[in-house]
Amino acid sequence: MLQYVWLALLILFIIAECATVGLVSIWFAGGSLVAMFLAMAGAQPVWQVIVFLTVSLLLLIGTRPVAMRHFNKRKTIRKNFIIREKSV
Repeated sequence: MLQYVWLALLILFIIAECATVGLVSIWFAGGSLVAMFLAMAGAQPVWQVIVFLTVSLLLLIGTRPVAMRHFNKRKTIRKNFIIREKSV
């Protein structure tokens, strides 16, 4: 039964991520996915929450710096393109 709660949270986090420009909730979607698999395997709810928080935090720490570098590079490219355009 609890796996449906994790599935709903997974869908909610993915929708929230699609609705925003920056990476805001994708890490929580990953944590929800792992917690959902634990729920389907019959793990206790306490362990599901602990694993959800741990996986989300590890994904946040591991991927956010790389993602921010990628986004900042794209912003710089856009700024340079806008600056080089000639006005009519």
